[in-house]
Amino acid sequence: MGRRPLPKTRSLNAEKRNAWLKIILPHFSANGFSNVRMDELSTIVGVSKATFYKHFVSKEDLIQALLKWKIDEISLSMPVLMDNSINYYERYLKSTELSCFAVSGLSNAFLADLKLEYPELYKQVENFRNELVKIVGEFYKQAQRDGFIRADLDIKILAMTEDLVYERAADPDFLSRYDSNLEEFLAKYIHFRSMAILTNYNEETAIFFKNLISRLK
Repeated sequence: MGRRPLPKTRSLNAEKRNAWLKIILPHFSANGFSNVRMDELSTIVGVSKATFYKHFVSKEDLIQALLKWKIDEISLSMPVLMDNSINYYERYLKSTELSCFAVSGLSNAFLADLKLEYPELYKQVENFRNELVKIVGEFYKQAQRDGFIRADLDIKILAMTEDLVYERAADPDFLSRYDSNLEEFLAKYIHFRSMAILTNYNEETAIFFKNLISRLK
């Protein structure tokens, strides 16, 4: 027996929740969320506390929804990366652009509060990172086989390097130490990586990353 379709109001609630999350995230990004109360958040989005609680029963519920929204956004870059109907160069740059803008808002302050207050939710970031590394590693194998990535590179070592970099990038203490935010760091790292691994790094590639980094600042 098939699942019943969700009521239409549930769908509308999901849209409203996401709209509110987009309003709330800049506040969390700037200041973290440890000292923010639910009634303050309802004021930020312009509704009563009672209405707000109908959509988010607690701060943890809200943070979980926000984290899922951002992970879903970042995930959109993965099908592009593995889309064999697009040439390697186009999907490499497009997935880079999507992922860099998708992590925007996951600031050092937000990640620090997430790690401290909700370690189980922070674990979701780590699990997602592991899945991301697997997909990127598969892309590397295909791209090297077809000549997009240098043939002399050890793909296993390259994937291990990605794992280490993404692990450190998700650590708010690490980013703060170097006075960097997640999206800018990611773009600069991928640019650095591109110069080292691509068989045809050219002026067009350099201009792409220069423009991308400028837009992320």
